[in-house]
Amino acid sequence: MPQSPTKPHGVIVSLQYLRGLAAMMVVFSHGFDQLPWLKALMPNVGLSGVDLFFVISGFIMVFVTAGAETSPGNFFRMRIVRIVPLYWLFNFVNAALFIAFPQLFQTAVLTLKHFILSLFFIPHLSPAVPPSISPFILLGWTLNYEMFFYAIFALAMAVSLMRRVPLTIGVLVSMVALGTLSVFDGSPALEFYSNDIVLEFVFGMALAQLFLNGTLARVGVGPAWVAIGLGAIGVAVGAYHITEMPRALAFGLPAALMVAGALSIEAGREVRRVQPFLIIGDASYSIYLAHLFPIALERFAWARLALPTEGILPVVSFVGVALVGGACAGIACYLVVERPMLKVMRGWIKAKPAASLNRPVLAEN
Repeated sequence: MPQSPTKPHGVIVSLQYLRGLAAMMVVFSHGFDQLPWLKALMPNVGLSGVDLFFVISGFIMVFVTAGAETSPGNFFRMRIVRIVPLYWLFNFVNAALFIAFPQLFQTAVLTLKHFILSLFFIPHLSPAVPPSISPFILLGWTLNYEMFFYAIFALAMAVSLMRRVPLTIGVLVSMVALGTLSVFDGSPALEFYSNDIVLEFVFGMALAQLFLNGTLARVGVGPAWVAIGLGAIGVAVGAYHITEMPRALAFGLPAALMVAGALSIEAGREVRRVQPFLIIGDASYSIYLAHLFPIALERFAWARLALPTEGILPVVSFVGVALVGGACAGIACYLVVERPMLKVMRGWIKAKPAASLNRPVLAEN
């Protein structure tokens, strides 16, 4: 029998699948970026993988703290353990590669200040030309948002555990509202944090409340699949209008529909476990951080071999190799580096048994 959706329980299988989907969409996005012919033909729908991650992250932070007797400090420590060690490892590896083989990096610039600010998730203008608000590892921009969200959520827990959700939502919505009024102009960090993309965490938190109070359990399988289908269509349509409309609307709402549908299906019934998809979900954080290495190697090899990049077969071949390479690199990193590292780090922290952050822990972008 499926467990009650009104309280936290084990891994939510459907969200594991969506985590894997989000990671592979990001891999697709960066494989897509290597093909000028394809970029001129259609928009990059894979960009929405990040938005799916953010909605899932908003959900999971509420879910794992529902009924948990954990302190804000312990919550934040567990988030740091989940995100920081692997991210720092990739930063130092990239810095070493940059120093040894600068020709491998197309746009990266390395300075001590830029590197340190990147390590500590502080949004700032990079020294690249033209400058942008981005860390040393460009993928880290999503983690800057994640760590900001965790900090706000932990502060809200410190004020009131029962009101942590409305307090966090209030801060995030206020940030976006102030940003639209240009209140933060001139401050890279505040401009960054007031982007409407942070509303996607709000969507996820709202879905968690609906899941925990049993509302989603009352949605039938048919309507749930309709929501997933509409979300997928919405993402495809949003890709054509991403430069014209708020990202939270173009990609965030469709992603929220997909998550809502998946949760509705799982809320009242068991979801079949397909191990290959589950391992991709487990390894999604490693896939996110590691996939650019095989894509860079593929791009180099493709050029050295003078292989074509235009036409259906070359495009399918290139993207297919990118997807397989990104997934394999990420899974290897997860099994060899991330999972052992997490086990050791969590042992050091010696979290309280009631601190349920080890239940379903999602890889944050």
